[in-house]
Amino acid sequence: MSRDGYNQKIAETHDKYMMKIDVLKNENKQLKEMNDYLITSLIGALNYLKNSD
Repeated sequence: MSRDGYNQKIAETHDKYMMKIDVLKNENKQLKEMNDYLITSLIGALNYLKNSD
């Protein structure tokens, strides 16, 4: 394989993995937001139950 071909493969692989990393970062962000929402909802429910006694 020529040097240009090798560099091309590296660039393609780099781009492919960077796109996967971006997807995973976005999914992680969404999961963190969902987690924050669920924690807030749980705290609200627990406070409601605590105050309803």
